[in-house]
Amino acid sequence: MPDSVIADTVNNFQALIDLRQTFKPFKYDLTEFEKTLRRCEDRGLYTESASHLYMGQWRMTDNLKHGRGTWLRNYKDGDGDLYEGYFKDGKREGTGRMFYYDGSTFEGEWQADTWNGHGALYFKNGNKYAGNFINGVMEGNGSMIYPNGTKYLGLWKANKKHGHGTVYDETGNVTEEGQWEEGTKK
Repeated sequence: MPDSVIADTVNNFQALIDLRQTFKPFKYDLTEFEKTLRRCEDRGLYTESASHLYMGQWRMTDNLKHGRGTWLRNYKDGDGDLYEGYFKDGKREGTGRMFYYDGSTFEGEWQADTWNGHGALYFKNGNKYAGNFINGVMEGNGSMIYPNGTKYLGLWKANKKHGHGTVYDETGNVTEEGQWEEGTKK
C-alpha cells in the first residue's frame, strides 16, 4: 500500500476512533444512532463487531450501510482490509477501492459485494491487471502488465488467458500472438 494511502487511512481512522470514543456503539441502540446521524448530516460511525468499523452514509430504516462510506474490517487482528466506496443494501455496490492486507488492491466496479464490471487489480508481486471481471474473476477482455515490463492483451476466462491474445516485450514488440486455452498457448 502506498505511504500516502497509509497516512490518509491512519488519519481517517484516528478520526473514527475519536468519534467511537465520543459515541457508544449504536448497532443495538437505534435512538443514539439516529441522533448521531442527525449531527453528522446523514453520516455515522458504526461498529459492526469487535473488529469491524464503518463510517459513512447509512439507511436507518433497515440499519444497513447505504451510500458512500469507508469500511475497515479485522482491524484489531492486525490484518485488516480497507474499502472506500459505495454501498447498497449493506453490500459493496458501484465504484470502490479495496486495499487488502496481503498488499493487493482492487479498484473498480462492485456488484453485490463482488468485483463485477471494469476494474484494476494490483497484485502484491507487482502484476497489474486491468479489464473485465465477472463474479470476482478476470473474465473477458483485459491486460496484464508484469513487473519486467512485458504485457499480455487479450481474453481471459476464470483468471487465466483464454482465447485470442498478444504478448508484448518491455519495448512494445510482439513476442507471441494467438490462442490460449486455460492459460496455455496453443
